[in-house]
Amino acid sequence: MKIRTTLLSLSFVFSVGACGGNDGDKFGAIADEVCACKDMKCVDQAEEKWDKLEKEMRDKYKDKKPDESVVKAYKAAEEKAEKCADALKGKGE
Repeated sequence: MKIRTTLLSLSFVFSVGACGGNDGDKFGAIADEVCACKDMKCVDQAEEKWDKLEKEMRDKYKDKKPDESVVKAYKAAEEKAEKCADALKGKGE
């Protein structure tokens, strides 16, 4: 599933580095969007936002280490988004 590939690719963002007070929250907000989706088209749209945020994080914070709170928030958002997308996929979407 494309969302899983995108979510896993974010591991690269955090291994390269990212920081900032609300960056983890931004991923959480996108995960919330995925969980609110009723169809895969919606998941794909949320994924586009995730991809855009990933690029922003790479460009903005490529030389900085991630703050631990950002990494924790990212991991929680990743798990949540994957579970919600998988549940929706299980409904035949």
